[in-house]
Amino acid sequence: MCAKISKAADAHSVIAITDAMGKIIHVNKNFEVLSGYSKEELIGQTHKLVNSGHHSKAFFSHMWKRIKSGKIWRGQICNRDKNGALYWVDTTIHPILDERGIISQFVSIRTDISKVVFDRNMQRQFRENAEILNQLSELNIPEFSLEKVLEKSLSLLLDLRWLRTLKKGGIFLLDASLNCYEGAASYNMSVEEHGYWEKKISGPVLDIEPVEQVTGLIDLDTPEGFCIPIRGSGIQVGILVIYLEEGVFFEAHHESFLDNFCHTLGLIIENRQQRKHMQISYVEAIRMKQLADMARREAEHAAEAKSLFMASMSHEIRTPMNGVLGMLGLLESEDLTEEQRELVDIASGSAKSLMAIINDILDFSKYETEGFSLEQRPVDIVEECKRVIRPLQEAARAKLLELKVDFSDSLPKTIMGDGTRLGQVITNLLSNAIKFTETGEVCLCVSKDTSAGNNMLVITVADTGIGMDKSAQATVFDRFSQADSSINRQFGGTGLGLAIVKQLAEAMGGEITLKSFPGKGSKFRFCIPLQEAEASSLVEEEQDLLPQEPLNILVAEDNHANQLLLTKILEAAGHQITLVENGRQAVDTVATGDFDVVLMDVQMPVLDGLAASREIRSLSGVNRDIPIIAVTADVIPSQIVKILDSGVDDHVGKPINPAQLFEALANISNKEVITLPAQAKA
Repeated sequence: MCAKISKAADAHSVIAITDAMGKIIHVNKNFEVLSGYSKEELIGQTHKLVNSGHHSKAFFSHMWKRIKSGKIWRGQICNRDKNGALYWVDTTIHPILDERGIISQFVSIRTDISKVVFDRNMQRQFRENAEILNQLSELNIPEFSLEKVLEKSLSLLLDLRWLRTLKKGGIFLLDASLNCYEGAASYNMSVEEHGYWEKKISGPVLDIEPVEQVTGLIDLDTPEGFCIPIRGSGIQVGILVIYLEEGVFFEAHHESFLDNFCHTLGLIIENRQQRKHMQISYVEAIRMKQLADMARREAEHAAEAKSLFMASMSHEIRTPMNGVLGMLGLLESEDLTEEQRELVDIASGSAKSLMAIINDILDFSKYETEGFSLEQRPVDIVEECKRVIRPLQEAARAKLLELKVDFSDSLPKTIMGDGTRLGQVITNLLSNAIKFTETGEVCLCVSKDTSAGNNMLVITVADTGIGMDKSAQATVFDRFSQADSSINRQFGGTGLGLAIVKQLAEAMGGEITLKSFPGKGSKFRFCIPLQEAEASSLVEEEQDLLPQEPLNILVAEDNHANQLLLTKILEAAGHQITLVENGRQAVDTVATGDFDVVLMDVQMPVLDGLAASREIRSLSGVNRDIPIIAVTADVIPSQIVKILDSGVDDHVGKPINPAQLFEALANISNKEVITLPAQAKA
């Protein structure tokens, strides 16, 4: 079992082993892939090779002090790969002692968390940048002199946290001769530094003839010093000088923001220097800002109201649906009479249809606000098609329709893509075809098309149904759209299925087209770029999850039906279950108990799941590090980010999919198991 756990951990995590001095002596394949360095380039080096410069010396000093004392250290580290790109890893470092009790090695187990961190950091950075630019615009008022505007502008910029400056810089303005820059504002710069910059950026040194052609970042090869042109309406009016912290790289997002900042500042400087129609411009700027603020507030209120409604609807519907679908699933596994099984099948089909409608509505809302997040994983396209076709065969048989399936011989065994979303496309197209076809057949064809010089995956669904005229075809991919109201009355549906298929086609870099004639049927052609994958990649992924040892699990859930469902699912897998009904009981039980993992509902009485998770993380002793999996009906992306930020390790949505739940338990279990690779032990 240890060997299996070691193999699973090695396949799932980024692993490195160093000697006691920090020199790398072993890395696994995941480390090579994530860092961009080969094993030969890494062995013998230290982790300074991937140091991004993001963390302070004190950060690493604290880490080394802890692990050299024999204690485990865990934290999030920002590294830089061979190509210069940043990535974040959740890192756990374990000291390894020899037979004398002396540290001989350090084992680092990492998980790539770049997407979560970058999304969170980009949102925070965007808000900070927008606020800085807004505050900069607000400085342009008659009560402030130009000197005061420049001083406050410089102060705003140097206080920006993510920019990581040394809180030192200056603004130099071009004089009337257009050949000399004079200091106009500075912070923490000495007289000597002022003189250095005035000399360095003036006259022929910058080659500023003509001035308006000077573009981009100008690096004067001085320690940590950078200067950026300040432009107004196309003319350079000054230069901004800043100093960055040691080891900070000047990258594209620095230049993009500073370019916007300097452009806004340049417009203000031009406005002050011209001093014509100042009052009119000021009043107009204030009026436009008020209108913009009003429009922004209205948009924010509308977006917030929609988001709150969707979140509330999702949670309130998914919670009882979890009990309905879960209990029906348990009934299906029982020894039922033929009549009982028929009733259960009907109830299960109805519940799944309702869940499909709910998911369509939430999917469309999610796409409108933030787009789809697509996975890139190996997919057996034929098996995926067969999986989604099976539930639809009964619907076709019930209408005496022939459901034909054709897979092209040229189709690769395995492709790279999002299997779940592809299954959603096929399900929507086939469901529509079966719904609108009374006699004849429905055909699914999956093929590879290279006729236009591109490698494309083509999914075609044709039927002999009611068809539609050109006016109906023009709106068929619009949301909530059906050919006419009589179709909705006769066939039902939300009118969202084809809208979602169109959005998925666009998100995947492809398109969907339609040919249809009234009374003769319709033919939908879904076409996206095809990326073939090695078949072995799929096998490796399928082998990631190994059988689990029984776990001692604390379940925090206030809904009785969900308590019963989780208990039956987990006990059937051999796990030991302890139930509590609110967050306060969960915190108290974790503090005094010995559990392997906590399954935490979010919305509970007395103390909610997020507050309970934060309290658990603040406990003293080893219990504070217990893995926590949120099991909740909150499934909107913004909700998931908030949940993970509370200290939760993973998220499983309701209605509960047992396979997803067991996968989360396996991932959490593997994350905590530290086993040396065989070659490192030798």
